[in-house]
Amino acid sequence: MVDGVRPNIVTTINSDPIAETSASGQARIQGMAVSQQNRVGSGSIEGTSTLPLVPKRINHNSVRLVKVDKKGAEKANDLRGGKVDAGTKKYQGLNKTNQALRWISSVALLGNKDSGFIEVQATVHNGKLLISSNKNTDGLLTALKSSFQNLEQLVANTREQVKNAKEPSPSNANESLSDRPPINNNKLREQERLIRHGEKILGKLLNEEEFSSFKNQAIEQTQSLQSGALGANVNDQELQTLKEQVDSILDVIRNAAQELRKGDEKGIEKYVEIVDSQIHPKSEKSNLPGIRKDPAKRSACMHAEQSLYDHIVKSSSGEGKSSDTVRPTLVPVAGVKRPCAVCDHVEQTAINQPDSSFGGKGDFKLHRSSERPGILFSGIQGISTGAVGDNNVDSTIESLNSNNIRAADKPVINGSMDTDSESDGENIPGTSKRPA
Repeated sequence: MVDGVRPNIVTTINSDPIAETSASGQARIQGMAVSQQNRVGSGSIEGTSTLPLVPKRINHNSVRLVKVDKKGAEKANDLRGGKVDAGTKKYQGLNKTNQALRWISSVALLGNKDSGFIEVQATVHNGKLLISSNKNTDGLLTALKSSFQNLEQLVANTREQVKNAKEPSPSNANESLSDRPPINNNKLREQERLIRHGEKILGKLLNEEEFSSFKNQAIEQTQSLQSGALGANVNDQELQTLKEQVDSILDVIRNAAQELRKGDEKGIEKYVEIVDSQIHPKSEKSNLPGIRKDPAKRSACMHAEQSLYDHIVKSSSGEGKSSDTVRPTLVPVAGVKRPCAVCDHVEQTAINQPDSSFGGKGDFKLHRSSERPGILFSGIQGISTGAVGDNNVDSTIESLNSNNIRAADKPVINGSMDTDSESDGENIPGTSKRPA
């Protein structure tokens, strides 16, 4: 840093002008084509500031983009200090809804590593489990059904893989560990997490007696929440309304798990919905017109949670209006990983904008079980208009342009993984209780 000023990581790409952020955070406009590269210092974020990337703006039919280059991401993450372990914690009350969603996300993603999914996030809305993945959602439902219908075998096979990675094979008891290939710790942690979460689904969601106990604990613990526990924007009456939704949310998650397990197509259609990425590689599924022709658009990605937010807002207004009558509506969200730095910035902006759908006067209350954001990733990423509100997209991107990203003073979590439960690993052979 120079004189205590955080180095630039942000610029802007548009169809015509590019707003370039100086070291002081002031923007200036230059004429430049979209295809040109604009770098500031040793790294940058580029984003649509005043104009969409496409020539004409159509609500819910175009996506605003930011671009984070590799050097900019590296510098921003370095400035956040060293990496720390996520550790473990107790999941109680409202957080149990996030916990159950995380189990399902883990089985969908980690149980289908060969399917090319990068990240999976899930929520519950309008009586359905909504699940999405970064960019390409093709095959996600098939993968999810396969994992649930073969869950015991998936867990057993993964446990055997973990055992083999840690111990010499029985056929070669004299084998020295030093002679074996190095253990891939990240892969091992993922496998251990898959074992734990698969066991949790079998034991907590698909076992009726255990599910009843799990849900009753969540309801009882939620009742102890006091005013202000969910932020200054939630009053006593709203808090009580949110508390009362834990029961039905967990029922939806359980029902979805049961139908996925049975493979009942009608039941799955009733309780599970795959939310296509807003930036899908298939043009007919993408809300980014011209995605096949423009290299920049082809490399763009909408992270799973932001696609979920757009879907929730769109389905709750206009012709696709949700049948939900409870306001505010609790929206717990969880995936395998915690939200990246850009997604976290979008979420926090949405929560703190009084006129956004997730803000003080909005219909929805977003709930994460952790306040610690993940890493800042490089690449071109979509910004959810549904989350922050149409009137706040420009100011959201401008705050990124001014290097005011919320994650700047938060440590980088190893692997960006979400926090594991303190009970994870108990009585599950082949797992460690406190993974990173």
